[in-house]
Amino acid sequence: FKDQLKKYFNLNVEYARNPISKIPNNYVFTIDNYFKMILLDVKLSLKIPVVLLGETGCGKTLLLETLSIISGKTLKTLNVHAGITEKDVFSFMEGVINQNNLSDFWIFFDEINTSNAIGLIEEIMINQSMRGIPISNELTFIAACNPYKKKNIKNETKRYGLINKKAFKNQDLVYNVLPLPLSLNNFICNFGSLLQEDENSYIEQMIKQIKMQEEDEVLDDNLKKIASKLIEHCQLYLRNNYEVSSVSLRDVRRFGI
Repeated sequence: FKDQLKKYFNLNVEYARNPISKIPNNYVFTIDNYFKMILLDVKLSLKIPVVLLGETGCGKTLLLETLSIISGKTLKTLNVHAGITEKDVFSFMEGVINQNNLSDFWIFFDEINTSNAIGLIEEIMINQSMRGIPISNELTFIAACNPYKKKNIKNETKRYGLINKKAFKNQDLVYNVLPLPLSLNNFICNFGSLLQEDENSYIEQMIKQIKMQEEDEVLDDNLKKIASKLIEHCQLYLRNNYEVSSVSLRDVRRFGI
């Protein structure tokens, strides 16, 4: 896939100076993320705002970081959470705007729908302004978010007694997030959840790269196959009996720590 990316991005330079060489060796390339990269590149090259929507651990952030390396762009990230305020967003953007060569930057708002500042972020991405004050049109904006959806109630433990409904208003959601503003819906790139065959492919590639901690030797091929199959079955069991989001590729990465 690296050779295909070189052709697509026209990276006809020696490997030492090639952005491809800067990609971490443990990044797993599959058909799935190859086509996602191409789709994102087309949108971002036209400076179209992009909202990456998908289950936790499906590779949204890591894919974007890898694509920024290949494209030679500097990724400026604001990790959004419930404690982020509009003041924090203003401070972050002011730090970016004061940079030179703004076209070389990609602005990334991660977990956009976890904060009440989402309205300001929406204005920045769509209108390229902050509270009516225009900002540079050279900037490219990307956001990532988890879906706003309810839990599978049949597998949830029932709550008894008096319940503060206001305090527990988001307890029936899979993720503690806010609904996206309608204007951002047109810019969603839906990662969804990985197809089983794609996830299996990721798992196999990730297990292949695991080395023995003591002697720095790679795992025996048979052990790799057994480990991969065990993880695949465990992931599938947990998803079938709980939520789709109950396990992800992040859990697979922990296997190699």
